[in-house]
Amino acid sequence: MNAYLDFLKNDVGYEGFRYDFVKGYAPKYVGQYNNAAKAQFSVGEYWDDNVTLVKNWINGTKQDGVIQSAAFDFPLKYYINDAIGSGTWSRLNGESLASNADYRRYSVTFVDNHDSYRDANMCKANLEAANAYILAMPGTPCVFLKHWIDCKADIKNMILLRNLTGINNQSAWKRNGSSVARYIFTTTGTKGRLHVAVGSSANTYSPDANTWALAAEGHHYRYFLERTMQTAWTSLPSGHYDEGATVTLRAIATDKNAQLVYTLDGTDPTSQSTRANNGATLRLPEGNTTLKVALLTGGKVLGTVTRTYQVQAFKPYNISVNVNTDAVGWTSMYVWSWGGDGSHNPTAKSWPGDRVTTTTKLDGKTWYTLHYAINAKDDYVNFVFNSSNGSVQTANVQNVKRTSYLVVTASKDASGHYLVKDVSDKYATAIAPITTAKAHRPTTVTSIDGRTLRRFSTYVDAAEATTGLPAGLYIVNGAKVAKP
Repeated sequence: MNAYLDFLKNDVGYEGFRYDFVKGYAPKYVGQYNNAAKAQFSVGEYWDDNVTLVKNWINGTKQDGVIQSAAFDFPLKYYINDAIGSGTWSRLNGESLASNADYRRYSVTFVDNHDSYRDANMCKANLEAANAYILAMPGTPCVFLKHWIDCKADIKNMILLRNLTGINNQSAWKRNGSSVARYIFTTTGTKGRLHVAVGSSANTYSPDANTWALAAEGHHYRYFLERTMQTAWTSLPSGHYDEGATVTLRAIATDKNAQLVYTLDGTDPTSQSTRANNGATLRLPEGNTTLKVALLTGGKVLGTVTRTYQVQAFKPYNISVNVNTDAVGWTSMYVWSWGGDGSHNPTAKSWPGDRVTTTTKLDGKTWYTLHYAINAKDDYVNFVFNSSNGSVQTANVQNVKRTSYLVVTASKDASGHYLVKDVSDKYATAIAPITTAKAHRPTTVTSIDGRTLRRFSTYVDAAEATTGLPAGLYIVNGAKVAKP
């Protein structure tokens, strides 16, 4: 193991390691491995809500009296489920690694991961607030990819504010208030302080206006910066947005009457640029825009921030919804659909809806297939699938706006309705792999960090393609190759 990790670290170029299921062996071995490989970062998956047991594992990694690994903050994960997923916000008072001054530097915080997201351990609600919490707390936060996809603008802005204030895994924090409906805290970074409210009443919370200015807000969360930060801010980070997107301009300034000046052509704002008051909104034009916004206070322009936006007009598109019922043995299926712009209702005017007669064969299975047009950016379709003239049915499937593959499972909810599992990621395109004759396919050798090292005009096997290269991992002909 020491030799292998040394190879990954010093030959291949890994910086550190994530150790799976560390309950399965003594923590001293993780310490030994990291010490031998001189890992820059290490985290262990000690899945337990008992903070004492997780601390004991961390301490067990010591080599020569020095702790060698961080751990995923599972105690905090369970408080997040209780507090944020279930709406009892005061549960965030519980002790975790992140809340402990001695262990926060070893805390790797998260809302969900690839394991918890697929079972009863999933955080079921308030995902923006959950990420707002971990991204303002000490520890090393991990953002779950699905949350990033669904809440990208909010989470990206949270990360920018974490960086702006210099919050890290050793930052001090203080609880300012706790109730069933709201949790309030302040974290001190190396460049400033971030004041946070999360909870069902967070969006009505306003702290001392002489000290704090609103920087960002969303569903059940608010972020405030100290006015002494003296900077402009925007509600939208850089990125791609749909037609009609608006951005709110914010002034974080000791002068409560400070104005903002901005440009939309990438030039630096001056005192003569277009002016706006704190809280003003701009509708972003279609196409590419570089927004620069700054404070104008005491005749001086300061605290400029730059954002680049790509705004694209919505274009209607078609989707297919494919449903497999093998697990429940249905020999026919009906659909009741609704929602969105109102154009997705079944032809039948009464339950059980329309009988589905179109099927698709994929992956050796038969799928009932439906087709819909998504006509606007806020359009979507809701479903209930049923059989036996509606005597058996699924739970509601809501807010579908992309081509989807849905499996009716044998599990039922409290009402006796079959649960539906979305397996669309497995069938992302439903296009069979394309094969190309090797003789006509050129070969490229790429390092694992994305650098192209060699190109061949024809097909070359991996052994020949990597001849003369140092030992390590390479991508050759689309496959990972380990060269000894």
